[in-house]
Amino acid sequence: MTEFPYERANHAEFSKVWYLLPMTVNALPPVLPIRLGHAFPNPPASEMDWIQWAIAFLDGKTELDARAATNSAVVARAEGWLGIAPDQRPVYSYAGCLHPALGRIGLVLSTGWLTRGLQGGSRCDSGGLAGGLGGFACIGPHHAECKAALLDLSFAGTHNWRDDLHTEVSAAYGAEVQAYVRGDEPVLASLDDHRRRFVQYAHAKGITDKRRLWTWEFRATSPAKNTDVYAIALAHEAFKLFDELRRDSGLDFPDLRVISGSVGPSAVHHFQELEVVEALSGAP
Repeated sequence: MTEFPYERANHAEFSKVWYLLPMTVNALPPVLPIRLGHAFPNPPASEMDWIQWAIAFLDGKTELDARAATNSAVVARAEGWLGIAPDQRPVYSYAGCLHPALGRIGLVLSTGWLTRGLQGGSRCDSGGLAGGLGGFACIGPHHAECKAALLDLSFAGTHNWRDDLHTEVSAAYGAEVQAYVRGDEPVLASLDDHRRRFVQYAHAKGITDKRRLWTWEFRATSPAKNTDVYAIALAHEAFKLFDELRRDSGLDFPDLRVISGSVGPSAVHHFQELEVVEALSGAP
């Protein structure tokens, strides 16, 4: 498994924040129940093809491997900075997050998947940072500074990420795990200097989509399996296609939560339903 040279220094840096907040650390259960989110596909990919793939995956006929990136240039840049070879691309997921911009089909996955092979992770969206997108634009044009920030915010697969994520969420949200999953803005004092700067820049520029500035990203070397899935969430139209194809195939997934997006009077939503928040928050 890849070892990153910045690992030990990185741990020491973040420990400075954790020990300032001893009373909030015990507000959450000993093991943070947050699950992982993986969303797909992004247009112009064929949605029906991916719904067929999802049913085959849930039926145990295929696995979730690394996929082509939506923004291949910035992802390749981030992976290069992190020392990830092009032929060893990982499978990405995000702690407690299914972002609508990443697709209309979302898998809610157990963190147990990561025990089979975790390449590493970052305390923000690595591609967004490498591309200087949104709130990351405060250092976007300066690639050397971007790279340094990404390395500071990243950790190797051997790192004890569970304790650090637990501590950060409890410091930022108290006992409100669902606040993190909903994407509520964290207490800025709970973040490191880099991410505080990103959030403050987003405020100054009126950027509303700030979630990727602090959401933890994980990169797995092992494919996810159907046994890792707790729930699948789909946009409303995708749900109808999924349900029709599932019934036509004679398949039933009795232990799987299937969550449909909602249709309001003025908009169609997905990944924002309470059921999705509960699933990602670790509901039994």
